[in-house]
Amino acid sequence: MSKGRFGIYGGQYIAETLMNELINLEEKYEFYKKDKEFNEELNKLLNEYAGRP
Repeated sequence: MSKGRFGIYGGQYIAETLMNELINLEEKYEFYKKDKEFNEELNKLLNEYAGRP
């Protein structure tokens, strides 16, 4: 898991019971932020439904 904005001090303060889910979410985010097809669909949805450029 990354150290966050605070370097060695971290910056993630969550209940221990949520830590595994946060790690899972971070892994999925790292995968999908690089996925071209996902990002094309996301941008289309943001443009058409949310009115964002």
